[in-house]
Amino acid sequence: MILLKKAMDYNQYLVEHQMAATMLIYRYSEADIVSPGKDVTVLSPERRRLTLNDARYQLYNDAGVYANGVTLDDLKSTLATLRASDHDQGLSANVQESSTIISLIRDLAKMGLTVMGSRYVCDRVWDVDDDRRLVAALLHPQLIDDQPHSEAHEASTLAYDWENTVRRDRQPNGVNKVDEVRFTIQDQAGKPLLRLVPRERLGTVLYALRCGASPQQIREWLLWPRLEQLSLDYAQLSLLTCWQSESRKIVTLKDLLTLDDLTISDQGSGDACWYQFTAQSEKSRFGGAIPFTEAGEALSKIFHGHQYASDRAFSDGLAQLAQHVNLQIQRRQRRLFDIADIDRFKEAEGEIVDMSATGRDGHEGLPETVYEIIDLGSGRTLRYDLSINDLVMALLAFAR
Repeated sequence: MILLKKAMDYNQYLVEHQMAATMLIYRYSEADIVSPGKDVTVLSPERRRLTLNDARYQLYNDAGVYANGVTLDDLKSTLATLRASDHDQGLSANVQESSTIISLIRDLAKMGLTVMGSRYVCDRVWDVDDDRRLVAALLHPQLIDDQPHSEAHEASTLAYDWENTVRRDRQPNGVNKVDEVRFTIQDQAGKPLLRLVPRERLGTVLYALRCGASPQQIREWLLWPRLEQLSLDYAQLSLLTCWQSESRKIVTLKDLLTLDDLTISDQGSGDACWYQFTAQSEKSRFGGAIPFTEAGEALSKIFHGHQYASDRAFSDGLAQLAQHVNLQIQRRQRRLFDIADIDRFKEAEGEIVDMSATGRDGHEGLPETVYEIIDLGSGRTLRYDLSINDLVMALLAFAR
């Protein structure tokens, strides 16, 4: 007697495991191919009409997140995998990416470079009111006194009209309520070459260094924010002062994965600082942190729309890496237009054919760039909706 496998009841499974599913509705542009020597690079400020509607899905409960930003087919595959297993297992840290990072750190050690990690906790936030006055002071700094101080103290003692430029300090909120790990890359003499590298960009920064890029190129490519006018329309610029833990040299995987355990001394005022663009609601960041010592140049280039001639070298290197393993990079512009909580899947013969959902108000996002990796042999999409760091890490994994 042949027993037919019972089709999955998606709604019943979600109820039994107290899970919820959310649909994110995006509008996408057509894909642009990134090839060596072409006008479109991975970092070029492309402007495209968003003509394609597509949905991505999240699956989660109180125990964790099981799918995040996936297609409907991948959501169904995730649910089928969960049903076949004896326990629910949320998305875990990407161990393969961490191992790749350690391999890159070892390569850089042979070049005389060291990676240090620290934990930062935000102490105070100072909101900037006058961008023009701030940039002028940062480009031509004159300190009120010439005694050695921490960066955070120096930032607050620049000789300019402080009260008309920056609002009184306040407690951090939202994404400015920082408690996170960042990295410094040092040369043989212990001099910092790159500072405040976020965890989500570390792999790409290390890859660029291994390829021979200069620290200035990497700041321009990967660390300083690149904001279009639409983002600036909704942006708030703030100075964050933070307490910093001791720095740990990263040599092993354990060194990397246990940085969150570093202790913080919260005595006195914060001893590290940077400028950060966020949404006015402080629910999201626009770009990366700008170290105080780099802020004059970085903010000037952001406000004046400066383009970086070195972008092509970085992009061509990635495109050539992809071609070496018969892959192709494509990029799209996209924008989030709606978020809806799925009330119920409509099923037929074990397949999801439709769904009912309740929309949330006020969740339209800003334009962003995402990347895809295509197998040139089959034409199949191997990865989609990647950030720039995820793109680099995926290409390095395929090339191993």
